[in-house]
Amino acid sequence: MAWISRGFVKVGCYISLAYFVGLSHLVLADTPMQATSTNELRIQPNTCVSLHRDQACFVNLKMSWRAATSNNYCIYSSAQDTPLKCWVASTQGVLTQQFGTDKILHFYLKLEKSNIALAESELKVSWVYKKQQKSRLTWRLF
Repeated sequence: MAWISRGFVKVGCYISLAYFVGLSHLVLADTPMQATSTNELRIQPNTCVSLHRDQACFVNLKMSWRAATSNNYCIYSSAQDTPLKCWVASTQGVLTQQFGTDKILHFYLKLEKSNIALAESELKVSWVYKKQQKSRLTWRLF
């Protein structure tokens, strides 16, 4: 009898799982499809390493982008208001440039005359040595 009850529980679990999967499929099928953005901006490397904290790091970045439609696109940096480079009637592009920073930088792919970012990437800043703590050596009278 114990074997039958265990088998029933096992079968019940499979039926419940199948019902849940089927139900979730119906719920997802009824929701409107969102437009998938095929615009992308990739940077390599995505981390800049300096020796000490709060010290500027220098990196040679390769930025590559791709867009769904042909248009005039520009790459912007959070460090400046003017574009780093623009492309005319393109769907992809590559830019290699050296950067020096002590803060996280964000890069944006935008239409030439627009302020809306179509894609974004982040350059993180890391360091080898953390800030040195104060020396624990102090004067003692005893």
